[in-house]
Amino acid sequence: MIKLGDSSKKSIFQSGIVLTQTMILLAAAVLIVVIGAYVLSRSHTSSKKQSTAPTKQVPSGTKTAGAAKGSQFEIKEYGVAITLPAELKGLSYKAETNPQKTFTIVNLKTDDYSALANKCSGAAKDTPQTLASLVKTNGNYDPNQIPKSQNLKQFDNFYIANLGGSQPPGVVCKDQSVQQQYNELYVKLNNALNSSFSSARLSQ
Repeated sequence: MIKLGDSSKKSIFQSGIVLTQTMILLAAAVLIVVIGAYVLSRSHTSSKKQSTAPTKQVPSGTKTAGAAKGSQFEIKEYGVAITLPAELKGLSYKAETNPQKTFTIVNLKTDDYSALANKCSGAAKDTPQTLASLVKTNGNYDPNQIPKSQNLKQFDNFYIANLGGSQPPGVVCKDQSVQQQYNELYVKLNNALNSSFSSARLSQ
């Protein structure tokens, strides 16, 4: 019988740990890719609705909604709440859970943002009405998977990230003056959102 020395046992143990960590990171990466593809697919479908004839919609998952109550804003699907600054007055959201119930995307908007987006001429059909798209992921935030600027808050067992980031989505208005206002408001509101989430808490 061949007996393994302490060094051999230690090497095998360390290899097992490295393999486990690699598998966890790979699983997280796959989940993020799936979520990103889902958001992109929903956005692409939404942009086509105005140019195609109405069709029977296939259920895509569970949809819920919520809005601010005074200065308090709770995302019930995530079990978290934030205190709203004046910049985010009128914040509301629509949440959509995929059919497999593996993740829920929360799309945020404010009345001011939606009103300005609707002012875009020519490209208005494709103007993003969503200010930010949030996702809740179990575990600890990994900067190798999601840019630091998109990580809103790390809780004990999960973190919440903004898939859209804080940069404007690109040129969406033919009127340059409206485009500039749109970009400035987008950055302003996302910065306010990031600041609010720094003190986010678990809802009661």
